[in-house]
Amino acid sequence: MGGLLAGFIMSLQLEVLTLTPWALVLYPGILSMRGVINGIFSGQLSTGLHMGTITPSIRRNTRYFKVLYCAITSLTLLSGVLTGLAAFLASTLFTPLAIIDLLEVLTVAIATMGFSLAVISPLTLMVSVSSYKLGLDPDFVVYPVMSTVGDILVTLCYMVIINTFLLLDKPPLLALDLAFLITVAYLVTVNLEEREYLKIIREGSLTLILVSIIVLVSGSFLKKISQYIGFRPEIYTVYPALIDTIGDVGAIVGSVTTTKLALGVLRPTLRSITKNSAEILGSWSSSFLMFLSYSLISCALVGRLEAVLSTVKVLAFTNLITVPLIVLMVYLIAISTYRRGWDPDNFVTPLDSTLTDSITTVFLFLALYLVSS
Repeated sequence: MGGLLAGFIMSLQLEVLTLTPWALVLYPGILSMRGVINGIFSGQLSTGLHMGTITPSIRRNTRYFKVLYCAITSLTLLSGVLTGLAAFLASTLFTPLAIIDLLEVLTVAIATMGFSLAVISPLTLMVSVSSYKLGLDPDFVVYPVMSTVGDILVTLCYMVIINTFLLLDKPPLLALDLAFLITVAYLVTVNLEEREYLKIIREGSLTLILVSIIVLVSGSFLKKISQYIGFRPEIYTVYPALIDTIGDVGAIVGSVTTTKLALGVLRPTLRSITKNSAEILGSWSSSFLMFLSYSLISCALVGRLEAVLSTVKVLAFTNLITVPLIVLMVYLIAISTYRRGWDPDNFVTPLDSTLTDSITTVFLFLALYLVSS
């Protein structure tokens, strides 16, 4: 329901997003990069709580948690830069852009990522601590909850930033970007000797670079969807819910896998995927039922009940193809990074969120083409 709310907010702002040649292309990149940053944070929190390197406390926590938070803040700035560059390159596939457009995209992207960091990261910590204290498994709670809440909040943040840009131009956003840059420069200076900080930055940066390449695909295909289907608000309304739900399936499987690997109860082989069959089949079945409900709810929200059957066909096809592909890729990423001696939490959930965005967007476009042809 939260994903549908995010999509409904987006559909209300479609006219605003068409005022610049890059605003619509930037949106899936913002969702993806925010998901990556929160994926790293959520994965580290979940495993840290299980392993005891992070305590279930909001005000007083371990040194490792403080280093982790500094690294997440630093990576957020980098994600803003990479998102802006990826959106600019994707936009040039449709419309010739100038250097001033690149500066505008970077200004908006960095401001949005910084704004969302201040809002979403504290909530992620609260959810992880609260779930752990309640006796819930953070692997099943933190990222699935925060991916949904994050989609709503980052959509709101993006709409605030893009409207500020259109109404007041760049000065307010440049001030926000400058404050963000100064903060990160200070954090880098004081953490240069912290091994954990450097490890998270090194591995997280590699993930972000890979993600920025994938973001080119999702941004380009969302633009193609907008050109192909025109104004079908039920599709835009359901879009964040689709990538959110499929991402949650991958996140549950991935987070359970990384925790089992860290605890030594799972062998890093492809055959051991059968030990996660309950999580895979349970979450996949749930996601399929949710996709069917999304069809009705999204059409009802925008007043297009006559499009329910067509939407059901599109979403069912998207789910049946995308979910098993994402689950397999997430599991392979987990065991591959573990074998290399890397921390799977710095790769699994972040890459899951991004691959989900791109793969879901591609197959959604394919489903729309097949159903309407």
